[in-house]
Amino acid sequence: MIRINKSLHNIRDAASILVLRQHPRITTKFFDYEILLMKRHAKQKFMPNSYVFPGGSIDEADLDRKKWQKVFRESYSEKRLRKLGQDLVYPVVPEMYGTLSEQEQGKSNSHRSQISPNSKSSLPLHKSLMTNQILYRVAAIRELLEETGVFVSTEGIKQVDPSDRKIIHNDASKFAEYCLEFDLRPDISRLKEWSIWLTPTGLDSRRRFDTMFYILLLNEEESIDNQLFSDQSHDNIELTNTTWAAPHTFLHNYKKFL
Repeated sequence: MIRINKSLHNIRDAASILVLRQHPRITTKFFDYEILLMKRHAKQKFMPNSYVFPGGSIDEADLDRKKWQKVFRESYSEKRLRKLGQDLVYPVVPEMYGTLSEQEQGKSNSHRSQISPNSKSSLPLHKSLMTNQILYRVAAIRELLEETGVFVSTEGIKQVDPSDRKIIHNDASKFAEYCLEFDLRPDISRLKEWSIWLTPTGLDSRRRFDTMFYILLLNEEESIDNQLFSDQSHDNIELTNTTWAAPHTFLHNYKKFL
């Protein structure tokens, strides 16, 4: 019981993306698409050598509401941005997104080791247009950029210069600055919630993640672009291999990808 209680205090919020691409060569009656998996470095403390979806922890910089509101207001009107946030709210709101009343009252979840939504230079939630539904998608897109070198922007999916990718990887706060410099915005509307998974205690009770998984479906043009998410996309820091395959291929050969 003591061990279980201890593990409850090490939960961090995270975001991940399941990238799907159309593939004409797939003839199975079950799937007409492939999914992206990447192999974690052998020296990683959490799940070394395992194949995973791109993603990672929510960083304090991802929740800087003031800065991200500035990024989006460069091209979004207040009305459009407010509607965007409202369109991402569903009848059942995941706990990690929080509620207005909880955050206004300064409440927090006792079992989470998460970043305060009003930390650092951020605007209070009730004064900001940047909801957690928006900002968690920003975090997922940042992680995807760091781990694959691909930026899902409102101007299309783009390959990022390796030097910019490295800067953002070393400091998550540089992502907002990158967007402002190049007049780009994360295309959060392309990410759809798929599921929420909490790391089982059996994997590593010292590091547990409450992860929101999003779906990103590449269009036909993006799916055949060999420069996007290529087999050399991994950063060789956190990840060492990039693999595309139909879901049943991974399932049938799951031991190979553990």
